[in-house]
Amino acid sequence: MIFFNILKELSTSIVEIKKYFKGDLYLIGYYNFYPQKTVQKRMLDKLNCGYKKISKKYQLIYINNSNINLNLDKYLDNPGSIYPNTLGYKAIFDNILVKI
Repeated sequence: MIFFNILKELSTSIVEIKKYFKGDLYLIGYYNFYPQKTVQKRMLDKLNCGYKKISKKYQLIYINNSNINLNLDKYLDNPGSIYPNTLGYKAIFDNILVKI
């Protein structure tokens, strides 16, 4: 399953990075731009849940971007697009800044 492979590869990468880098590592969660009740939304939710678990396991700082999901109209100019607008990128930046 692709989901399992993504998390496995991420864990492997984190172990390698931590061998050489001793500073804080940040793992940025996805905002979920897909409509409710879609396979894609469920997969991204599952991926974010896996990211949170990996963050705890390897003492990473997890950046939660789920607050963006609450107001997608504000952060996505085109509902058919996955790319945030300037306000969306600023919201992601603000979520990161809080953790730094």
